[in-house]
Amino acid sequence: MRLSDFKKHKKEDWYVENCPASPIILSGVVKGITYKSTPKNSTYLLALFEKGEMDYITLIGDQDRIGGGIVRNQTKDKNYGKKQFRKLLKIRKEIEANFRRIKDKDLSKLSDREFLKEFKKYIELEQKERRVAGCADSFIFYSERRLAKLLNGFENKNEAMEVLARPVDPSFLNEAEMELIKIAEKLKKGVNIERLIRKHIDKYCWIKGSFVGGKEYAFEDALKEAKKLAKKDLKKEVERNEIWKKNAKTKEDFVADHRFNKEILAIKDLSSVFAKLQDVRKESTLIAAYLHSKFLSELARRRGAKIENLLMLCDYAEINSFVKRELTEDILNKRREAGFLVVFHKNEYRIFDDEKTISYIKNILRVEDKDVEEFPGTIASSGKTAGKARIVMNEKDVSKFEEGEILVSTMTRPDHIVAMKKAAAIITNEGGITCHAAIISRELGIPCIIGTKIATKVLKDGDLVEVDADRGVVKILEKKE
Repeated sequence: MRLSDFKKHKKEDWYVENCPASPIILSGVVKGITYKSTPKNSTYLLALFEKGEMDYITLIGDQDRIGGGIVRNQTKDKNYGKKQFRKLLKIRKEIEANFRRIKDKDLSKLSDREFLKEFKKYIELEQKERRVAGCADSFIFYSERRLAKLLNGFENKNEAMEVLARPVDPSFLNEAEMELIKIAEKLKKGVNIERLIRKHIDKYCWIKGSFVGGKEYAFEDALKEAKKLAKKDLKKEVERNEIWKKNAKTKEDFVADHRFNKEILAIKDLSSVFAKLQDVRKESTLIAAYLHSKFLSELARRRGAKIENLLMLCDYAEINSFVKRELTEDILNKRREAGFLVVFHKNEYRIFDDEKTISYIKNILRVEDKDVEEFPGTIASSGKTAGKARIVMNEKDVSKFEEGEILVSTMTRPDHIVAMKKAAAIITNEGGITCHAAIISRELGIPCIIGTKIATKVLKDGDLVEVDADRGVVKILEKKE
């Protein structure tokens, strides 16, 4: 695999997503998308890691080929999407069973051989899942573009796109918060909730993780959340968490009032399925992040290595080599300090760190953002408001977030929820109309514009911005000096 293999593509051929992430997160993900994937493989996946962030780069042509194929399959078989989802659920059960088996296992008692065997097991399960669920991104990005084209000339195009893509199932965040609401109800009645809290954090021990790594969901965290909920109107909290129950009827009523063609109806049905499929996939990713942290902590102990360097491992083969002392920590440390590119193709991957290749990739990432006064995006939740922007990329940013600010991020994640609940509006670089930011903003009833590509590049903390999610435009009213 050489630079020339993918350099033949023009800058506009690539689709870029960005988020804080560690290379280890790729270990169980990417080969499940480029090799033996259902319904089709992606050709190339590129991941550039620098300063704790990942630029995840895919071909728009792959999205169209895979996403278009999914829609065509659905038009031929109305149960196609549901069949794919059932395949995923079967694998998800395997992942859960394996997770419960090793979650509390004392890894220090395992030999290197046994340790590697367990490491490999959960990574292979994640790859197995991605072969079914990896197509979700291609479908979501393709279907959004295709739906916009199919609805050209439609009087209420933005409303139609938002309604047709609404989820009709609860997310794992909904389910977790509903459990906490029930615990808060017990707390209000004076019931001792310690046992309930411990059961809750055992079930959702992985929920505070991210693409960077796992994070403990502590007893004190859950207790604090329950106490905070107990001070609120719990009936309203239940209604907010159960908005999804109304979506199915809203979608069907909307369809009944309009004459949509077969392709639009297929995208409507698939959007519901893939919203839940994405959610289940995110659960598995967070479970893997939890296990990565557990296993890397043990690997660090065994080899006297720094965890921040071990996070630079990006495939099981490398994990195996490091355990066998064939891959050195010096190489991983160099990756962390200098940055590097990983290119996946079929069942192979190659790491590039030369200046020529990195320069080519950075040209793909370069955004012309000089003197931008306003920029468009996709409407995820309608409404209009103004406020001060705050860039949210990590836990530290979440802790600084103040009530009424505009949350600006590359893409939102479950660990952003605390800030999202305080936000007057949300703006993201990435995301489709069934993404995390879209779903949560609708539940909260706040304006949200996604897929702007440049929000975090042109906005700074303290900038006064107007979010017009009726038109899909962000306007900079005043730049902070």
